Amino acid sequence: MKNLYALLIAGVLGTTGHAQCTIPTLSDVSGPGTICSGNTASLTATTDGGSLHWFTQSTGGTQVGTGSPFVTPVLSGSTSYWVEARNSGTGTGTPTSGGGKLSPTSTGGTTITAATKPWGLAFTATSDFVLNSVDVFLTSSTPGNIVLFLQNSSYTTIQTITVAAPAGGTNTNPVQFTVPLNLSITGGNSYKLVVESCPAMIRDLGSGNNFPYAIGSVGTITGGTINNNGSNSGVYYFLYNWNFTPGSAPCVSARQQVTVTVNPTPALPTASAQTFCESGTVAGLSAMGTNLRWYSAPTGGTALTADTALASGTYYVSQSTATCESSRTPVSVTVNPIPDAPSANAQAFCGTATVGALQANGTALKWYAGASGGSPLVGTTAITATGTYYVSQTAGTCESPRQPVNITINTIPDAPMAEAQTYCGGVTTEQLQANGMGLQWYADASGGAALTATAQLTAGTYYVSQTIGSCESGRTPVTININDIPDAPQANTQSFCGNANVGDLSPNGGELLWYESETGAPLTSFTALETGTYYVQDSADGCFSPFTAVEVTINPTPDAPVAAGQQTMNEGDTIADLDVAGENLTWYADAANAVELEETTLLEDSVTYYVMQTVNGCPSALVGITVNLVMGFGENTLAGLAYYPNPVENVLTLSNTITIDNISVYSILGQKIFNKEVNSESTTTDLTALPGGTYIVKVRSGNSVKNIRIAKK
Repeated sequence: MKNLYALLIAGVLGTTGHAQCTIPTLSDVSGPGTICSGNTASLTATTDGGSLHWFTQSTGGTQVGTGSPFVTPVLSGSTSYWVEARNSGTGTGTPTSGGGKLSPTSTGGTTITAATKPWGLAFTATSDFVLNSVDVFLTSSTPGNIVLFLQNSSYTTIQTITVAAPAGGTNTNPVQFTVPLNLSITGGNSYKLVVESCPAMIRDLGSGNNFPYAIGSVGTITGGTINNNGSNSGVYYFLYNWNFTPGSAPCVSARQQVTVTVNPTPALPTASAQTFCESGTVAGLSAMGTNLRWYSAPTGGTALTADTALASGTYYVSQSTATCESSRTPVSVTVNPIPDAPSANAQAFCGTATVGALQANGTALKWYAGASGGSPLVGTTAITATGTYYVSQTAGTCESPRQPVNITINTIPDAPMAEAQTYCGGVTTEQLQANGMGLQWYADASGGAALTATAQLTAGTYYVSQTIGSCESGRTPVTININDIPDAPQANTQSFCGNANVGDLSPNGGELLWYESETGAPLTSFTALETGTYYVQDSADGCFSPFTAVEVTINPTPDAPVAAGQQTMNEGDTIADLDVAGENLTWYADAANAVELEETTLLEDSVTYYVMQTVNGCPSALVGITVNLVMGFGENTLAGLAYYPNPVENVLTLSNTITIDNISVYSILGQKIFNKEVNSESTTTDLTALPGGTYIVKVRSGNSVKNIRIAKK
């Protein structure tokens, strides 16, 4: 019917002066016949004119492709397709311009964003027509191709048109260009005319548009479309002034069928990464599947033979049925070299050991009881006897040859013997004592590092072990006491007269020890002293203080002073007037030197006085002097003595009828304050410096002496 209708149309066109429709001829319609599911099929056909169009049904339906070859979508089951050939009609009416919007009302030139292509217009055909051309307004300064798609309502492309466009103008002064199309449009259908790519052209945004726009009487433009989803319906994209010819359905051949038989494709085989040592072949590869084939590439090429040597890299495996082969599963293959045997030295242990304690230089070590065969020993396996063990190392899944290692098990020595120890002030580890070899001291009964030789210790319990060979014993606890070192004793320089013993030194007593040197034995308390340096130290709880050096001087006992045993003195003379040869004289009233006398003591008749001298702090023996007083001798020489004022404040005046030789001033206790030579019958004495009190003034004239008492204000 469609061909007959085309002939009738062609006849009518002939009578009205338009071109007659010629129905094209189809030939050589073919396909692959049989394919495997999950693949596409390439369908071909030839025609003597027009274009080829493919459908999934014998009449009507939606076009699914154009041209030859037509590649189907991926097929999962047997499917038939139909192809028809079309010659474009020339239209039966008068070509008409003015369809859609005539020209843009905006000045916005733009290219198409790749992420949202294509851009264009949706339209509905109410009757058949040929779309001859549309106008675009170019703003690009360089020429370029305009690629357009005619799509059906499902956005399936029916026809593609590419037109070379010249250089354009500017946004405000674009170049109007007519794009020839010659598209046959069938009435009663909805379409999309969209631009896939183009140089910059002007589009009208929604504010100046008023859809729908009429395409004469053959249809209407219903809105903008973008990105094959119908959005932006208020935008008028690019295509202005549609020129169309009413009528003109294309000349269409009868459809011819081609069937594609789809056999099931096996699923991908499953396979894990695989590792080989030193070498391997394809025959050693494994995967889960049937009729496996191994390849060196993901597609193409020929299957590898079973004896193909492997190298590290990716291989690909498929499984097959009688007619279909699956896709290929990538499999990572690693070919590792066999590592060298690890290096290991002979090792010795104490008492016992475990395999986990053995050492060797290598990676992922495995220990064995034999040179070959057998299973690796677990780490907790006990080694109780001397012997040879074997070790390998593993790199990846590849195990090396085994290295023999001599293992010696030595006896653990007994713990050393040690007693509690006491030290003074402090102690270091190296000072501690115990009976044993290779001693090591610890702060704890177990664990921890050995103390260094110079570690300073505090009182408490420490632990000592001994080591024989490479084996260390258990630890013996040892109590360490540390007593304080007493301070060095305080002692000053000391002097003795005549002779002295160590017992005479001070300080003395307690735990003090005296020495002639810092390295000598202590002296007994009866040891006689000599002038020189002695050393003293204190002791407490067996601890000795530092030494204190003490200078000791032994002075000789001086001779007794020289004096006549009987001396005649005048009344009023004092002890100081006695004639004695000596130094640092000291006077006593008794031979036991119990009562000491001042030099100002007035002499008494027939009394014996005792005197000694002191030299270098040492007193002499006493000498007794018996005094015989001459009473009243020369008294008249002082009969005319006068003195004033008394009491005296500053100056004391004395006068006599004969010459006054000298005067002496004493305190009331007999201490001599000063002596003054006069040699005159009168004199003044300034007593201003003396504090208030009573004083004795001794006046001497010739052999006469007179003591007067005065008061000082």
